[in-house]
Amino acid sequence: MPEQRKEARRNVTLQGAMLPYDSSSVIICMIRDLTEAGARLKMAVRSDVPDTFDLLIHTEDGTVRRKRCTVAWKDGNQVGVSFN
Repeated sequence: MPEQRKEARRNVTLQGAMLPYDSSSVIICMIRDLTEAGARLKMAVRSDVPDTFDLLIHTEDGTVRRKRCTVAWKDGNQVGVSFN
């Protein structure tokens, strides 16, 4: 399958937290790939990830960025998202 990304992805290991819009629960994740347009997220266990949510990204310089996300794909305990 040909690559569909418009930007090269960057392999990272950053801590993240998914904040579903319809719940007070938080899903902790690791951000494994990152571009300006999206990311690949990995959870410790398979989780019921909603189709849209906010993602908190704990960056390498210690700041926290918040991105609105839409799920592009799911595969076991991994999720690909695009940033809105």
